[in-house]
Amino acid sequence: MLHPLLMPTLLIGALYVLSPEPLLLVQLSFKGFLFILGFIFIYTAVFPSLLVYYLFKKNYVYDMELSRLHDRKIPFLFSVILYATLFYFMYSQGGILIPVSILLLGMAIIISMIGLISLKWQISAHMAGIGGVLGTFIVFFIKYGAYNLFIPILLLLITSGLLGSARLRQNAHTLSQVSAGFLLGLVVSCAGIWNFI
Repeated sequence: MLHPLLMPTLLIGALYVLSPEPLLLVQLSFKGFLFILGFIFIYTAVFPSLLVYYLFKKNYVYDMELSRLHDRKIPFLFSVILYATLFYFMYSQGGILIPVSILLLGMAIIISMIGLISLKWQISAHMAGIGGVLGTFIVFFIKYGAYNLFIPILLLLITSGLLGSARLRQNAHTLSQVSAGFLLGLVVSCAGIWNFI
């Protein structure tokens, strides 16, 4: 459930339920929202997963978790291209899709930064993902007065700690890689959403 590829779908789904006004999601019918969410899920989760599976089957990557540093290059580049394409498509439609498209652009920037850092250092994409979700909730809480997000923010903080602990326990990352990933997602999402949505 906390895989980075699922974070965009989970985030936008949660915002539709908890705080749809800032992203103009309140103007969508439930059916229309499900269509857009499905579109986002396919572009941000299904297509990247299929690529990693293909690379794994062809022995281009060691495992599906991309545990080796150099295995991350192609999947991250492909993900950035997908996010950027989805951003451009949704932004070009205008109207109520613009705020969601800007949110996706922020995610593309986070992935780009993870990809660049991963050329030399294995920063935690899991923690960047959950940091980005938390940052979004915090900005919505402060900037838009979405006070019903207080409990979800607390739960996200606890979940972030548990996820970071799990990544450390699995020896997937060091403490500095976990912390840096979390801060990257948190700071970029806060700055982007505060200034552009």
